[in-house]
Amino acid sequence: MPSDEACAWPGWFRHPRLPVGCTGTCVPDDLAKRLPKIEWLPKTSWCIGCQWLATPWAKAGERTVVPGVRAVGPGVKLFALGIQPQGDAGVAGWYRGDGSAVAGWRSNYDIDCGRVSGLAFNSAEGLIGVSFDTTVGADQHYVVRPLTDAGSLMTAQDTTLLFAAAFTNTAHCSEAAFSSVKAARFCLTDTAIGDMASQGLKWVTQLAGAPQGGQFSPGPVVGNTAFVDRFLVERTEWWVEAGGQLTLFMGDASHDIRQLQTDGSTIVWVEGTSPVVSAGETTTPSTTCTRPRSSQIPSSLRPLS
Repeated sequence: MPSDEACAWPGWFRHPRLPVGCTGTCVPDDLAKRLPKIEWLPKTSWCIGCQWLATPWAKAGERTVVPGVRAVGPGVKLFALGIQPQGDAGVAGWYRGDGSAVAGWRSNYDIDCGRVSGLAFNSAEGLIGVSFDTTVGADQHYVVRPLTDAGSLMTAQDTTLLFAAAFTNTAHCSEAAFSSVKAARFCLTDTAIGDMASQGLKWVTQLAGAPQGGQFSPGPVVGNTAFVDRFLVERTEWWVEAGGQLTLFMGDASHDIRQLQTDGSTIVWVEGTSPVVSAGETTTPSTTCTRPRSSQIPSSLRPLS
């Protein structure tokens, strides 16, 4: 059940994970009443089997959804939809593939206390995670649930992994990736990696083997292995963290590895080659390729297989 502290909108109440008076994130008393019905309609003019999202709740000229939809699972087991009515900070609705709501929260950006961040899926393990934050510089509580129990995020009061203010030094963490044993989050200028069991946290730039320079952002996390990308302005390379050691995985002066994903047994990436220097700036041609790397995983990463 939500808390008994009402928010700015009828039927919405402070998330129980947040302290009294912290009403920046609110949850509904009744999903069916507070979240719009979702319906997918055929759009064969685009392609065979294509569908588009009907938004009958929207008024003429109203911005109805936030750009981008996150989804997971064959046929879409679960997807998140950002709904943004006029003059409102917005609603995040969680729906099953059939359009039925399983969870949702509403944000009031006029309130300085209460935010959600770091929303992420781990489809290989069937997990969903999100951080419940009070104010900038305070502790950040990352909470993980099975996809089948995503609705319990509306009433969660526990913490799976604490990103303590004493560690982050007031940096707000945002982008996240995680497994059942480890999580990685981008915190302002660096990436923090945490262990679920020990609650230990480490900065990537302070790990053994970490190079100097560049910006590290979290990539996929599979089991006890975390991938991180190192952005060097003109190119990106990928490193892996395992056992407190950071090791170069892919990328060099002539290879720009722009994207990388893995389910733990197969790795797919987008690669640019043969950089060109023009007017003092280095660019990599857009001719890229994607292909599996299942047969080329280093022995040091055997836990992935």
